[in-house]
Amino acid sequence: MNILSANTYAEVWKSLDTLSPSAAFVVSIIHMGKIFSEKGAKNTFRGQGLDMDEFEALFIIEQSPDCRPTDITAYSVMQPAKITRVLDRLEGKGLIERKAAHNDRRSYSLVLTKEGSTAIKKAKQAMIDSTRDIEQGIGAGNLEKVNAVLRAIMAAMGENT
Repeated sequence: MNILSANTYAEVWKSLDTLSPSAAFVVSIIHMGKIFSEKGAKNTFRGQGLDMDEFEALFIIEQSPDCRPTDITAYSVMQPAKITRVLDRLEGKGLIERKAAHNDRRSYSLVLTKEGSTAIKKAKQAMIDSTRDIEQGIGAGNLEKVNAVLRAIMAAMGENT
């Protein structure tokens, strides 16, 4: 069986013994990310009428005063063309506004509307609630171990933790 075409984590798990430990770890992380983005995020943000890309963009805008589309590109895995579509959707939903930048009239800043602020607040709470379910499933002690390993991986990849 091709691990990358597996539909369930159980199928992936059965195939991991054919891989080296480091390859098995990487495949597990990728597959868990796939599961979360395809299933967990859809359920987490459904009540807010957002998808994962919209949540990510709103979160970056909320955290970045005077946010520009290039900021989203810098802090996201989305391609620039996709970011434009996501911003168009968010603007169409009334969650963001594009305003002329204060120091450069050729560009614009992204600003949350009142509705956008409410949406991101609710979406973040939904994310917290869904991660509580994960924590309860694996236990707080194991979660601390997983977080330590993930921080070590990020550090090994040159990311600041």
